Amino acid sequence: MRFPFLALICSICFFTACHPDPAPYIPADWQALSGFNATGKIPINEAIWDDQLHILTQTTLAKVTSATDAAHEMHGSEITARLPINADFFMSSEQDDQVLAFIPSKNPSNFNAKRGYINLVDLIPDISIKDSKLYPGTVADNGQGQILALFYTKHYHKVPVLFDVKMRKNSVWEVDTVTAKIINIPQIQTDRIYTKILSFGGQFLVSGDAENLQSVCVSIDAEGNAQTLAPSAIFNIIPIGGKLFGYGFGYLVSADGGKTWIKAGDDFLQSNPGLRDMDVMAGYTIIDGHVIMLGQSHIQEMIANPDGTIVASNLDQKGLTPGTFLTIKEWNGRVYIISASGIYSRSVKDFFTK
Repeated sequence: MRFPFLALICSICFFTACHPDPAPYIPADWQALSGFNATGKIPINEAIWDDQLHILTQTTLAKVTSATDAAHEMHGSEITARLPINADFFMSSEQDDQVLAFIPSKNPSNFNAKRGYINLVDLIPDISIKDSKLYPGTVADNGQGQILALFYTKHYHKVPVLFDVKMRKNSVWEVDTVTAKIINIPQIQTDRIYTKILSFGGQFLVSGDAENLQSVCVSIDAEGNAQTLAPSAIFNIIPIGGKLFGYGFGYLVSADGGKTWIKAGDDFLQSNPGLRDMDVMAGYTIIDGHVIMLGQSHIQEMIANPDGTIVASNLDQKGLTPGTFLTIKEWNGRVYIISASGIYSRSVKDFFTK
């Protein structure tokens, strides 16, 4: 019996030598796209149309062509703030910020393609241009050809303006008309300091101070009609586990898709620690069914436990250069982060590395 046993041991050793354990998988680091930290090519915003990821920079509109490269096209403006971009148009401030330009996204360098212009001084004669520079929180895109923006008068009163942009196709896609409508939001005091605009579910949400100096959130429809939505300001919203969670001067919860909101209790964060960083939230996205919250300097996967509580798990950032994160987007099997220091991509598989 000794020899068969030795033969078995030898065969096991031979099999192990010929079939070693596979090497552990090593996720690839985040990769930087070239050309986005040069003068005039600092990233501003992004959008996907025609199954193509586009990056708006200070002076170009770029098409991402690979995990590390993009093709730039000059758009003839100099954008210094993070203004909206969509499949139809993007915005630019011109003539010392006195004029808003609406540039066709599909023909950014074709000056034969009509652009739209709004002179803000004609629209708001007592406007304070230096106090009316647009940035996230004072301008939003509802995804339906409309922009809501907030301007200030020389007496520092707030003036909300609804822009309606219509496109047309002649020989090329171009802007047909841009109309501007000053809207009234009676629920919010125009002489108070803080107001913030965001877009969610096709509507604009405007938060500010009510007459009793308590904050309030108001929804604005496509006609410019204002309706009180929530009993407190909402600056950020994220969907997790069938509910919407909002953050303003405290936390709010909606269980009906944002139609109604209730204030969360004082112990809310004790049972939902994953929402602690909503105050520095830059945005969110959903990747392979996972809700991802992008902070200003971190990436988190949001997890709804069976008992309904929310926790967060930090995702790996190896390869990312420190810089304020702006947006996150999945496209063509990769995840892209646009930040103040450049643009970075990683495969969806490696993205979930912790």
